[in-house]
Amino acid sequence: MEDRWELVIRGGTDKAGAAEPVSEVRLGPGEVLALVGATGSGKTRLLADIERLTDGDSPTTRRVSLEGLEGLGGTAAVARISQSMGFFLDATVGEFLTLHARSRARTDIEDLQNEALTQANRICGEGFALETPLAHLSGGQARALMVADTVLVSRCPVVLIDEIENAGIDRRRALEFLLSRGVAAVVATHDPLIALHARRRLVMVRGAMASLCHRSADDEALRTRLDASQDRTEALQARLRSGLPLVAPKEGA
Repeated sequence: MEDRWELVIRGGTDKAGAAEPVSEVRLGPGEVLALVGATGSGKTRLLADIERLTDGDSPTTRRVSLEGLEGLGGTAAVARISQSMGFFLDATVGEFLTLHARSRARTDIEDLQNEALTQANRICGEGFALETPLAHLSGGQARALMVADTVLVSRCPVVLIDEIENAGIDRRRALEFLLSRGVAAVVATHDPLIALHARRRLVMVRGAMASLCHRSADDEALRTRLDASQDRTEALQARLRSGLPLVAPKEGA
């Protein structure tokens, strides 16, 4: 993979056929772009255009390219993690990772297995093992495995995630993992916390890229407060799942 490359999205038309207000968006490695907007505003359509690296041949007439990675085809360059994922392969997690690594001509299979398992278990609630059958994975575990597999085995430079807040995984840890590996992530979300973790927010309206918002100092301050609130919520969730009282008993009581 090249040290410097860019995902380039060139605007097309909205649902009425008018030119999109945002004519171009560029995204490099280690960046997150949040797609925000009402249901039906065109977020999923934009993800589909990026996934296919469209060249004016979709209903939006957008043109999407990877500059600096022209040698990679769309299948090898872009991966999409959907809200609903499952496996039809009768195999264990380890067997799946081995088969995929071999199909990619990877030779560091044991290291890949261990790293993928470690990262997947970091971003899902209940851990699993290499010996776990794929059919036994929950939805969140399956998506966590696919995030790790996409980055470590497929080595896709661009990852698309549709509503990561509904994926059953630790959304903040998932984003941290993607960015630490130099992935460009495009995330459709309704979650303010996820939107604030992105350096830019692309607002979709009536099928169009309507505006591009850059994270401000006020946004940074709000993100800090929301992160603290989320930490408290997650601590309560951990107590709830462990069968502990939500309110810790006072010392000496």
